[in-house]
Amino acid sequence: MRKTAKINLAVACLALVAGGAQAATQGGYAGAGLGYSKLQTPDSFISTDSFIQSVDEQRQRGGLGGRVFGGYNFNQYVGLEAGFSQYAKSQYNSQIVASDVNFAGFAQYTMSALDLVGKAYLPLGETGFNVYALGGAALMISKTRGNISYQGTVLSSETSRQNTVRPKFGLGASYAIPATKLTTSVEWSRIQGKGNVKNDIRALPNADMATFNISYNFS
Repeated sequence: MRKTAKINLAVACLALVAGGAQAATQGGYAGAGLGYSKLQTPDSFISTDSFIQSVDEQRQRGGLGGRVFGGYNFNQYVGLEAGFSQYAKSQYNSQIVASDVNFAGFAQYTMSALDLVGKAYLPLGETGFNVYALGGAALMISKTRGNISYQGTVLSSETSRQNTVRPKFGLGASYAIPATKLTTSVEWSRIQGKGNVKNDIRALPNADMATFNISYNFS
């Protein structure tokens, strides 16, 4: 009888932990994530046309990005989430020699986004782990500016500001920490850009982000 009671107690404890892990993925939640982000801008701001003798270019593409979010999981399979993301800028500084005349070129892309996505979960048994896919729309808030100057004097300059709704999709994996109201996840997402960024300053680059997230479950 004593051995049976111990077995029953152990089974009850395991069921409680497993149940708590599943319950943590349901209901309302809010959280934040940090990781790597990159705007898929051109490899080079200055093209190597025949009249350009040489280009010395320093460029920055990719870096720290982050996201804050909140959502509601209707059950362990389906949820809805809204968030705000900030992406690392892309920036180019170029020194150009053309026909024995020195020029300087500068370009910078900055972007943030508001998004609303649906999430489809696949629970991995009663482990508290889930894999999921997400899809929806994002309002891309972008600013692109560039100029060409000669000896400190700007010869030409252009700035483009856009607020454009574009598709967003991604994949992730999450884990509901037993006996807590915390869930951790790793996630990759992309906002699909528009146009050809190689020859149009008004084009929107694809925006990629991979983050480690932690969220608090209210239920």
